[in-house]
Amino acid sequence: MKSFNLSEWAVTHRPLVLFLMLATLLVGGWSFSKLGRLEDPIFNVPTMTAVVAWPGASARQVQDQVLNRMERELQEIEDIDYVRSFSRQGYGGLTLWMKGGTSKAALDTAWYQARKKIGDVRAQFPEGVRGPFFNDEFTDVYTVIYALHAPELSPAETQVLAEDIKRSLQAVAGVNKVDVMGRQVEQVNVEFESRRLASLGVTPHAMIESIGRQNMLEPAGSVDGAADRTFVRTSGALRDAADVAATPIEAGGRLLRLSDVAEVTSGYEDPPRFTVRHNGEPVIALGVVLSRQVNLLKVGEQLDATTAALQAGLPLGVSLEKYADQPRVVDEAVWEFEKAFLEALAIVLAVCFLALGWRSGIVASESVRVGGDELDDAIIQYIKKEYSLALGERTAEVVKMELGSAWELEQELQAEIRGRDLVTGLSHDAAAKTVHAARNALHAAVDGIQGLRPAKPLEQS
Repeated sequence: MKSFNLSEWAVTHRPLVLFLMLATLLVGGWSFSKLGRLEDPIFNVPTMTAVVAWPGASARQVQDQVLNRMERELQEIEDIDYVRSFSRQGYGGLTLWMKGGTSKAALDTAWYQARKKIGDVRAQFPEGVRGPFFNDEFTDVYTVIYALHAPELSPAETQVLAEDIKRSLQAVAGVNKVDVMGRQVEQVNVEFESRRLASLGVTPHAMIESIGRQNMLEPAGSVDGAADRTFVRTSGALRDAADVAATPIEAGGRLLRLSDVAEVTSGYEDPPRFTVRHNGEPVIALGVVLSRQVNLLKVGEQLDATTAALQAGLPLGVSLEKYADQPRVVDEAVWEFEKAFLEALAIVLAVCFLALGWRSGIVASESVRVGGDELDDAIIQYIKKEYSLALGERTAEVVKMELGSAWELEQELQAEIRGRDLVTGLSHDAAAKTVHAARNALHAAVDGIQGLRPAKPLEQS
């Protein structure tokens, strides 16, 4: 039994081989265009944290009255692995772990159920408990970070400008969220002297209660009319430092303003909880988080266009500078891959060309063309003339390999060939002998070889 010959099969099935080559080329180009454009792979972190604060409570109280109630509710979530909690003086927290291999959709459902169940039990917490505060966004990575530098603006004005920029960046397709970092919290400071308060008969606790009562929001009732209802609202809510300074304080049967017994000023949290510096200067940073499965390079181009438009509209002296650029890193990595591929391809071609020699390479190229096309045509014309049969290209290839000969044979070869009878138009078998139809094609190949011979004979030593 004749073994399978891949080269013979490729020669006799040229249309199919050509189709496979083109299909492979197209699929390869499409696959290359769909290569990942992310610096880090996409992965899921099956954990969630919840933190609560209860000022003044002991660690046992936080555990028994808050965390244990939360844990009992979380045990009902499907595919949960375990829950681990901790409690300290005044605060505590827990970590929820899901089973490994849980899908992204299942994790999102579990996080929703955790928030819902803890929200249901939230009414059972003691008064004064703050939170819980959840975090399940451990896979968020800042793709681009911008530094907003506005030395001539106040921190409040800079924060308003940062919020405007944040809204513009969030409108870019593919952006998931934008975080503003380094903002300073505005606050009103009330400073007093203990001696002055003692002389007026005012205690610090009385001042704190007065400020709290002034800023307390309580329902004031409503008035029902014939066709509508009018709600009564009281004024006097604190809006700025001037309102705080005008807060009434009772002192020894007299009614004083807070500014009469203390100094009221507006400012910012000092020291700040979190600051960002760029090139040694305090700035506000804006971190951009992209959605999963987006083309990082395309979204990076859209962000560049958006920030260029924003930069043109910023006040004089305000700058928006990008100092963390993941799209640029990915673009350089993709170019490194392309360059390595092209270098490898060039090295392989160069080695093959040097190993074969340029003369052998050109002769081989010409021989493939002549042997593949012109020999087939010559065999088809020969069979048509000698046997009155019309052959196809595939049959001509078979005849060339089984009956073709470049020189006279002592014993001629014979084989059955099938073709279409030129007279009747029906399929017909004929016993064909050795085919001597390639003389002109072989002469062309020989002429090509002779054309590459040196003009002068090689010297012999």
